[in-house]
Amino acid sequence: PQGEHDFDFSFMGLVGLSDPIRAEIPESIKQCHEAGIRVIMITGDYPATAHAIATQAGLKVADADVLSGDELGKLSDAELQARLKTASVCARIAPEQKLRIVQACIFPSPESPCYRCSSAGRRCCFRCTSRSLNW
Repeated sequence: PQGEHDFDFSFMGLVGLSDPIRAEIPESIKQCHEAGIRVIMITGDYPATAHAIATQAGLKVADADVLSGDELGKLSDAELQARLKTASVCARIAPEQKLRIVQACIFPSPESPCYRCSSAGRRCCFRCTSRSLNW
């Protein structure tokens, strides 16, 4: 045949696949919440799929809490930091966007506790952000 529509097809059925979360995930999420740890899920799945998986995992997710890769691409670093304060799920995220999310969460500003060091004279290096700080 010249094209795909030139085949004589007959609809015979529809198949759906599911990749369920591991059984221990909801309990792990619960323990994180009880310990005061905020969980953000980062996935390449579509937003609706990511929302459903996050809900199964025990994350409390409103539709507005899902940050898409397209939306992330339009945000400045400061806007991303602000958006991540409410986003619980990052969906359709490309590999290169994952580092940007981690940087925005972990290294929001020089005033952040992760920048503080208890011993004077120590050198702290953050390889993923190319930042070196001396105290």
